[in-house]
Amino acid sequence: MDFVHRYFAGLVSQRRDPRVPEKAEEGCTFDLFFPEAAARLLLSVKPAGVETLSVGGRNMECARYEAWAAAATSAGASGARSRQTLFFSRGDGRLVRRDDYDEAGEKIIQITELAAPDRAGEIADLVIAPPKLDPRKFDWPSGEAMAFRVFAGDRAVGAINIAFRRTSDAAPGREEYEAEAHVDLSVAGARRRERAVTRFDSAMRPVRYSVEGRETVEHEADYSVEFSRRGGSVELRETKKYRRPAGKPDKGGAAGTALPPPDPPDRKLEFPLSEGVFLFDHHRVEHAIALFSQIPLVHDSRVKAGVFLVRRNLPAVVEFYIRDLRRAAGGSEGTRPDGAVWEISSGGVALPGRALLDGNGRLVSFSLVSGGLEMSYVSAAAKPAPGAEARLKSREIPAEGPRPLRPPGW
Repeated sequence: MDFVHRYFAGLVSQRRDPRVPEKAEEGCTFDLFFPEAAARLLLSVKPAGVETLSVGGRNMECARYEAWAAAATSAGASGARSRQTLFFSRGDGRLVRRDDYDEAGEKIIQITELAAPDRAGEIADLVIAPPKLDPRKFDWPSGEAMAFRVFAGDRAVGAINIAFRRTSDAAPGREEYEAEAHVDLSVAGARRRERAVTRFDSAMRPVRYSVEGRETVEHEADYSVEFSRRGGSVELRETKKYRRPAGKPDKGGAAGTALPPPDPPDRKLEFPLSEGVFLFDHHRVEHAIALFSQIPLVHDSRVKAGVFLVRRNLPAVVEFYIRDLRRAAGGSEGTRPDGAVWEISSGGVALPGRALLDGNGRLVSFSLVSGGLEMSYVSAAAKPAPGAEARLKSREIPAEGPRPLRPPGW
């Protein structure tokens, strides 16, 4: 939410947009897209003066903003609006406090975001001690293309095409496998297309990861993410630049005209991260395949693994519960119509969801809960499970098929 104060206070330079209100007091509406939940949001913001708050034992002069958020569709805002009050430090522009309100206007949550500067030394390094998993052979045909349908709840929102291959330039213990994925999502008038490449070592731990994509809502944004590991530390780079596509009509919002947020500052982080940690990012089915390929498949067992969530900048130890669905169903030797034999589930805030694997340990489907919405990734080759066939019959992936991998030596 830091972009709110940057926009109104002019703390970052950006191109002049003729639709920006002449008076900042009039407020404006930002059109936002959240890829992790495949959701589009209209955020209407209006400046509400200056207020002095006591934070961390000291008084801070803050800019106050009233904000209303509503789910967006291609036709505009839809459904109930939620209200927030945001307070930003006038000194450095950081979010100091956020107040949330219920439908009756009563304050229900007060969140303080900013710690006092003298507590900066208490921030811990991003180091976790991940449990050690015995490496399993990665069993996936090299170069075989896979298509996965993507659902947000019951809605079909797109497809992901993936292929793994052995790398020809791998040194012993280094980059043994490469996965390339093409993502095409469309929801509520917003579209997101991206290409991602991940290189793994022989134990399917990430060595390098990169994403390039374009997001189109009322405006277009080009973005990129780069992750690389060097021993016990990693480097993470992230950029996002907005631009208005030609021929797009202007559309108004509740408090003015829908605008893209200001470009966020380019992010570059270097920090320690233990060896043996798996990687996960938004819509990265190939990362889920790599992770689950290394979890021992033993009925009624629990296994812990270290996972780093890239764009959340969050390392975590996640506990997975493994079940043999045949034994859980009373010892039946048959398999489900979708081919699922194993279930791997997890809770907590990092990766709440479950995966279904076939008898060879290959991914059939994978789901995550984000913002109260379940995002599901279902293999296009899998036959729906009982009761799901009618629900999935009308869901089709885009006609564009898997794309070829980049040539060796790129």
